[in-house]
Amino acid sequence: MNKKTIAILVIVLIVLGVVLFLLFNNRKEDESMNHNSSNVNISDFDNNFNFETRTVTLNSGYEMPILGLGTWTQNNEETANSVYYALTYGYRLIDTAQYYGNEEGVGAGLKRAIDEGIVTREEVFITTKIMSSSYNNAYSSID
Repeated sequence: MNKKTIAILVIVLIVLGVVLFLLFNNRKEDESMNHNSSNVNISDFDNNFNFETRTVTLNSGYEMPILGLGTWTQNNEETANSVYYALTYGYRLIDTAQYYGNEEGVGAGLKRAIDEGIVTREEVFITTKIMSSSYNNAYSSID
C-alpha cells in the first residue's frame, strides 16, 4: 500500500468508529423507550462524549474534538497541505509525533489557516507523541 492509501484507510477507520458509536448510542435510546434489556448496557460506560459539540471531555477537563486528522507517513509538504485543508473543512484535531518527522508541516499548515482567518490557535487541538528515547527530556523534546 502506498502512503496515500494508508492515510485514507486511517481516516475511514476513524469515521467508522464514530459511526459505530453513534449507532450504539441510538440503540441505547431505543432500548430505554421499549424497556427491553440487552447484554450491552451503554450507560455502564463513562460517557464523556458530546455529539452536539463533537468533543470528548478528557480526564484533565480539556475538551478534545472527536474526529481528527492523522499525519503519519506524510512528509512536511503533504502534512502542511493536509492540515490546512482539514482545518478548512472543519477538522479541529491534528495528530502528529516526533517519529513522523513532519511537525514542521503541521505548523506550516496551521499557520496558513490562522493567517487566512480560518481558525485561531485556541480552536485547534494538537496531539503529539515523543519518542521513548526522549522521555528523560520530555519538556525540551516538546519545544
